[in-house]
Amino acid sequence: MDVHDGKVGHAMHPLSGRSRFGGCGLGTVTLVFLVGAGFISGVTFAPYVSVPAASLEENLFQVLQKGAQRLRTVAEVPLTHTHTSSGQIPLIYLFFDGQVTRNASRPCGSAWTGTLKSFPDYFVNLLAVSLVHVPEVILLTDTALEASLREMLPQNLSQKLRVVDYLCYVDQDFFRFEQLYSDEIKHGPVGLKEPWEKMNYLNFFVLRTWMNRNQVQHVGHAEADVAVLVPPHLPTSCDSVVLWEIPSNKSPFYWAAWAAAGNVLSKDLMEDFIQFMFAMYSERKYQMLLEQKARRAPYVCQMSSWYLYVMASNDQNGTAWSFQRPDISSDPLPTTKGFKVCNGFYPFEGHVWDNMHAWGGFHTAPGPLSMKVVDGKIVAMKGGASLNNMHFQGGSKNEAKARLVDLLGLKLRKASLGTR
Repeated sequence: MDVHDGKVGHAMHPLSGRSRFGGCGLGTVTLVFLVGAGFISGVTFAPYVSVPAASLEENLFQVLQKGAQRLRTVAEVPLTHTHTSSGQIPLIYLFFDGQVTRNASRPCGSAWTGTLKSFPDYFVNLLAVSLVHVPEVILLTDTALEASLREMLPQNLSQKLRVVDYLCYVDQDFFRFEQLYSDEIKHGPVGLKEPWEKMNYLNFFVLRTWMNRNQVQHVGHAEADVAVLVPPHLPTSCDSVVLWEIPSNKSPFYWAAWAAAGNVLSKDLMEDFIQFMFAMYSERKYQMLLEQKARRAPYVCQMSSWYLYVMASNDQNGTAWSFQRPDISSDPLPTTKGFKVCNGFYPFEGHVWDNMHAWGGFHTAPGPLSMKVVDGKIVAMKGGASLNNMHFQGGSKNEAKARLVDLLGLKLRKASLGTR
């Protein structure tokens, strides 16, 4: 079966409600469906520190003009794929059930606040598709949901899946950053939907700890609304792969980088990113940058921080891009170890990653999307490049069944909802 879609992208993706200017709008990092959850209310926002808007934009324009061409060049360099010594890179999903609280009486010292009895259908659909295409898939989650999940999956796919207790990888850094984040959002840098945007940040702390304890050098990482169609792979000259668009002069605050699209992250880079995040949310000169972003283009989320991280990592010699202005330090981004982060947003060596809605043609890669099933797996091509994943962002999540699950002929079952 072949499916073709020749639509082209545009400035506002209608299914996500996400403006290119803001960079973190409706559904941008929606990871899970949660029962009995509410958003933050009654938050008091403190006054913003004054930074001249004209000066801020002028310096951002200079920064982005300086880096744009070089970053495009890095993305287009022909590269050779390599894998870990085990011959494959595992794909990791993280799915949280509410927030995490300390609870010394529980086996791993923490507990969930959520009340889910089973995973939402969209996630099971996308997980099943990834299990068809990727040899090793690991899910860090609430293990109380494991039985219902396996009941929904075909037996051959359930046997491939490894389920791990998320709470056993919650550590002191997790709670330390949670407090920093909760303190800072009172000054403006809040995600669209809280506390879920906070939990999306915290997923990376859990992923880092899991990689460290298990001495896993590289992982592919996917959000719950991503299907991975090609086993995670890493170009030899890259430390990791992240997806980001380069803001135009009209949108200097479009800080959006996708680090959970099935792209590969290294253990060392994850540690570096965690330290970067601690600096961003604890040192005043960096907090001011987040607050200015929130003021000029509302919503600050983990995609914003990943964008700043790759900007800090990809300049010459690993030094940060200059966001200098009179009332902020001349070193406006935290120091990184200068890992080479390659940009999967642009096609290279015949592959490209989907940041969002490639299934509908909304992607920078030129040309129509084509999909066909070969030997029981989906082969997706966009503009002549192999599409490694599909991201069903925001309100498009339910599209996955018709476009992927039905195309593969997968038969998923409904869970029998029991008591927890």
